[in-house]
Amino acid sequence: LLCVLHYSRGAIYTVLHTGAYGHGSLRNQIQAANANPGPDEIHFNIQGAGPHEIFLDVFPTPYSPVEITDPLKIDGLTQPGASVGNPTVTINTHCGDGFYLSTSNFEVSGLKFLQKCWYKVFRIKFTTEGFTYRNILIHDNHFTGGTALAIEYVSGACKNIQFVDNIVEGYAPEITYMMDVKLGGMLGFPKATLDSVLITGNQVLSGLGGFVGPSFIFDGLGDGATASHISIENNDFDCSLTLSRNEIVTFQIGGSQDANGSLSDVIIKNNNFQGNGSAESHGIMFKSRTNGGSNGLSSTIENIEIVDNDIDLFDDGINLEMIGGNLNFSSMNYVTIARNTVTNNKLSGIYLGANPLNSNAEMRHLRIEDNVVSANLGNGILFQVNGMQDGTLNGKNDIEDVLMIRNHIFGNGNSGIHVVNRDSAFLWLLPSIHGFLISENSIHDNQLVGIAFVFRLTDDGSTCDLPVPRLRTISGNTIPYSVEGTLSGEPNTDYQIEFYTNASPDSSGFGEGEIYAGNTIVSLDSTGNGFFIYAVPNADLHTRYVAATATNLSTRNTGCFSNSMHSLLMTVGEGLPNQVELFPNPTKNGIINVSFPGELQGMQLFSLDGQNATFKQIDPSRIDISENGPGIYLLQIESSKGRFNKKIVQLH
Repeated sequence: LLCVLHYSRGAIYTVLHTGAYGHGSLRNQIQAANANPGPDEIHFNIQGAGPHEIFLDVFPTPYSPVEITDPLKIDGLTQPGASVGNPTVTINTHCGDGFYLSTSNFEVSGLKFLQKCWYKVFRIKFTTEGFTYRNILIHDNHFTGGTALAIEYVSGACKNIQFVDNIVEGYAPEITYMMDVKLGGMLGFPKATLDSVLITGNQVLSGLGGFVGPSFIFDGLGDGATASHISIENNDFDCSLTLSRNEIVTFQIGGSQDANGSLSDVIIKNNNFQGNGSAESHGIMFKSRTNGGSNGLSSTIENIEIVDNDIDLFDDGINLEMIGGNLNFSSMNYVTIARNTVTNNKLSGIYLGANPLNSNAEMRHLRIEDNVVSANLGNGILFQVNGMQDGTLNGKNDIEDVLMIRNHIFGNGNSGIHVVNRDSAFLWLLPSIHGFLISENSIHDNQLVGIAFVFRLTDDGSTCDLPVPRLRTISGNTIPYSVEGTLSGEPNTDYQIEFYTNASPDSSGFGEGEIYAGNTIVSLDSTGNGFFIYAVPNADLHTRYVAATATNLSTRNTGCFSNSMHSLLMTVGEGLPNQVELFPNPTKNGIINVSFPGELQGMQLFSLDGQNATFKQIDPSRIDISENGPGIYLLQIESSKGRFNKKIVQLH
């Protein structure tokens, strides 16, 4: 991925000592290279045993940054004894900006940089129209403290920025930035643009201060800013030792000063994000906002891929949010979140928010697939779509083509998937949702329900605002068992019923979905009612529970899980239920007479949660259950005529 800059070599200027000024100093040699038009190189040949430390200025004199105004390559590996991963020259910028870049074709490698305050080591900054800086390559360096690279401009363009194979280490107590990009606009000037950024192979060694970056904030006046083609791949962001917030990858698009903003074609792939569990931290954040300025602003994010990352110990692991105001417009389209492992976060594993605040917002073409989302203290996935705030500001969301498929969502502190419109109690403010499809996921062992789909303010999350199947009976002696049920929904509409099996039922009485077990189609009649039957393959419903969801095939919206059922709750087999008699029932002393058709082949006693209970078979027609406590039990009788289940009530 590393693109080494190739250009004709000009003069070579050699750094001979560690002094801040004078002939042979780093500052002096860069100034000489600036005065020589065309590409030049800085080499190092500092005498004496290393390592060597260069102070850019004389402390406590106010630091004067070194300006680089002509194409230049600074090669720290030319210092005798230096090698990749083992730089021997440190440049100490102390408490001031280090280098100002106002040129294309700049490369630096093989050096250490020390910044003890919050200033920038390398800074690209310009405020006038027409500048285009290209080909900035920073690789194989070691940065400690401050901001390694800052890009700040209100007009013009930067293209082909590469930050590759560097080490970025925190310096307490200040917050350390890997890369801090702020693009804005200026009235009367064209928009600022950023194109082609590669951040790969870097390692973050967190100190006690917090860590931010790479961070991209697009704001300002006039035409605003645009950015595209940004790749953040194969980095190790280990912030486990910090004592402050960690905001690893941040994109904030839009503005509060009459600005439009857009971001497109971003890939975040195969990174390790390790947080420390502190508040206001996130692994990956995209925020599209237009919450200030004049009416009619727009903020757009599209073509985003977040794939193959490990994200652990933040507030939200992945946070995608749209915020609007003053009749403005925010959108987020064509986003893929796939094959990530998102665990142990303090809030939600994945948070998706649309908060329009008297404006319009749309989120379309979002795919969340093949992720592992587990052990987060809040919801596995929280999709929050707000229509109003404080009962005063009206807004509208359009949610379309959201696919959540083949994810493994388990062990979270709230619901597996929670979709909520918590701030709106009025029908005309409810989101427009089309194509919210939840399919073939493994959702189980979450503290609350598997799926919650709640739009009205008065709901508490225990109900579902979309049609939910009702499972009625299970029949059959062996696999496949047949499950029968009913559905009420949109009249004259087809629904797909998906079935799932679970090792245990959800405490709510409604199911979750540990193992996907296939689907069938039910067509509702003119009254909105329908009946379905499905033979569940490869699942012993004598030992497992079954639940189902329903997807409207017109709107492609999926509702919540149905009630959970187990074959022990049913009477199955050839015989009829009224051919089985138990008496006395209820029983006080635990002795029960049993009558059934056919020859006895076996008996089992279960508690209502499916656990084996104790009983003694006195003879083929009498049992004793007195060793169990008071309660309700299920007696299963296997005979030559079939299997029968009957409830038994044991009194005190």
